[in-house]
Order: sequence, then structure tokens, then C-alpha cells
Amino acid sequence: NGGAKDGLDMNLGPAWQKGYTGKGVVVSILDDGIQTNHPDLAQNYDQRASTDINGNDDDPMPQDNGDNKHGTRCAGEVAAVAFNQYCGIGVAYNASIGGTYLIAILSDYANR
Repeated sequence: NGGAKDGLDMNLGPAWQKGYTGKGVVVSILDDGIQTNHPDLAQNYDQRASTDINGNDDDPMPQDNGDNKHGTRCAGEVAAVAFNQYCGIGVAYNASIGGTYLIAILSDYANR
């Protein structure tokens, strides 16, 4: 708030002051998975809100091929932990966050 490049702040301070921090909300990111142990997400990570459709298990950790980072970034925009020494702060920094690893299906859909 007040420090973004080119003034592109989301100005969430007033909403946070009213108590809207995501507490009690669970969000699942449908993308290329999320890094469940990322220091900005681990505290808010909710395994019950996660799945790996490709691997048919409950681990949404992206493939470590250097390319699968989008879901983790989106999860951070939503629920990155507030007031720590890592990255930024999520819009709903008290929300629980989960992820769905779905890269093959999304890639197939995009090619249609």
C-alpha cells in the first residue's frame, strides 16, 4: 500500500482495517500446482483444499522443471502470509490456500 511501482497499489488497507483478511476462507488455485513449502505460503497451506489430478493424489507440488511457477505466484497473490521477511503480502493473507495440479489437462484445453 503506497509503495508499488507506478502507483499500481491495490489499496487494501481500508479493507484490512475493517477485518477483511480472509480468515475462515479457503481458496484452491486451479493451475500448475503450488509449492506447498514456500515460506510465504506454508503457514496458510491447507492440504484438504489440494489435489493432483495428474498424479491422482493430494500433493499439488508442481513438477520441478523450472517452468511451473504460475500457480505458486497466484497462490501468493491470494494468501501470502503477512508481515514476514519474504516476498509480499496476499490480498487475503489469513485465508487457507490449496492448489490443484492440472497442467496436462489445462495444456490440452488451451490447444483446442
